[in-house]
Amino acid sequence: ALYSYDTKSKECALLLQDDYPPLKILKSLEGIVPISSNKLLITSFNGFCVVNTSKASPTFELFDVYNEKPLGGFKNCITDHKENVWMSSDYGVTRFDSKTSTITKFDYLNSNVGDTPTPMVSFSHKTNTIFLSQNLAINTIDTDDLKMAKPGKVILSDIKIKDYYISALPSSGETVL
Repeated sequence: ALYSYDTKSKECALLLQDDYPPLKILKSLEGIVPISSNKLLITSFNGFCVVNTSKASPTFELFDVYNEKPLGGFKNCITDHKENVWMSSDYGVTRFDSKTSTITKFDYLNSNVGDTPTPMVSFSHKTNTIFLSQNLAINTIDTDDLKMAKPGKVILSDIKIKDYYISALPSSGETVL
């Protein structure tokens, strides 16, 4: 199920899977991120969907198959400065272009990404760079021209740092905090 809250009327609506077939196909919802003021993207283990909230009743566009192949599961998701959504999967990261509905996968077959299932994904608004957690490393993707850096072996602490941005990938042995 999914809840919708109207901040003006202070009403809360329950959207049941039985009433919305895409939610039933997605089953377990994993992540949610805004794409624009009236669109959300929801991830699950069975693909993802785009929810248009501009009308009285939301509409859902399901993405569980692409080029006649199952998309698989997605977990962590973020939006970049171009309204693309980046989602972690079992094999790396996938970019969804919300303007063209184009899906691009980055995994161990076509990039340096994919060493770690469902990596954590973060976006730097300062450098327009995606940061991905990889097996004891950080991988970066420059979103302006899709250049991917080779993973740098960086051992990080167990402490999760929220809302902290670094301007560039640190050098070996460099302390960032």
